[in-house]
Amino acid sequence: MQLAVKRGPTLDNNVWHWWDFTPEPVGGWTNEWLDYPDMALSNDFLYINSNSFSTRGDSFVRCVVLKIPLDDLERGESLVYQHWATTGFGCPVLTRGSRDTLYFASNSRRIDRIRVWAWPEDSRNQSASDVDMSQWNSGDYQLAGLDGTNWLSRTDDRITGAWVADGEFRFLWTSNAGGQRPSPYVKVARITEDSMTQIDEPEIWSQNATFTYPEACPNNRGRPIGITPFYRASNPLQNHVIGVRDDYSNGQRDLQFTKVGTNGPRDDKWGDYLSCRQHSSVGLTWIASGFTLQGGSPRRDVEPRVVHFGRQRYRRAVDRWSQR
Repeated sequence: MQLAVKRGPTLDNNVWHWWDFTPEPVGGWTNEWLDYPDMALSNDFLYINSNSFSTRGDSFVRCVVLKIPLDDLERGESLVYQHWATTGFGCPVLTRGSRDTLYFASNSRRIDRIRVWAWPEDSRNQSASDVDMSQWNSGDYQLAGLDGTNWLSRTDDRITGAWVADGEFRFLWTSNAGGQRPSPYVKVARITEDSMTQIDEPEIWSQNATFTYPEACPNNRGRPIGITPFYRASNPLQNHVIGVRDDYSNGQRDLQFTKVGTNGPRDDKWGDYLSCRQHSSVGLTWIASGFTLQGGSPRRDVEPRVVHFGRQRYRRAVDRWSQR
């Protein structure tokens, strides 16, 4: 796993600092390799999470979270960092919008409870809380596309989106169909930050549509929230969409297509590569990444997308960035 850092607001020069992370120097773990990394910031630290797999059969072994001082990254020197690891949970998601404490969560043990960890900036220790939820569905996800591919064949219920703002968390993941939910949908846990108790579960679902692999992020004011999932409705293939959730939101009608897919994946594999972050210039709008298949089913026909979006009231912030 590699980390690259550069100073400055643009990519006009090629002055980067690079660091390599492997399981053995991080935790003394041999015969393992790191996969599925993600990052999040607090006030003074960068946190990186990753799964670690065995080199003998590619089976899951553990997940790890690294805590790295931003000052060390800025200097471009050797890093002194902390790490946390567990073999009991799958890769936890890191919260966007963290300040003096980074939170992360996983639901890989039960389908009616999630575990939330807190890692304060001024501590080497973490605390964990279990939060009860209404039961959701997991198992084998099935959704055939027009060309017969099942693009949900490797989908699971791991948490893929998380943020903290205004004293509460929200965690998002893909639940399987079941009960009154005829298609896979986005399960949402809304939790208080101080008492670690559930507030409600404002799910994103429809009788006629499927939502999967959600990612989300607050703007730098804590509201509204930018979100990007994969979406399928009248077009029986997978599409990339973005949206904003706030007081003006009106359900799935607020979602906007960035690209409509033309094919399903030949190998029935999909997901993992959605991302939503604050746009760094002013933090009022978002950058989202996603992809679709265009003109064919093999991986060479994957078309990536990067989208800058926000509410109309922040249009001036978008225009200032676009004119640079």
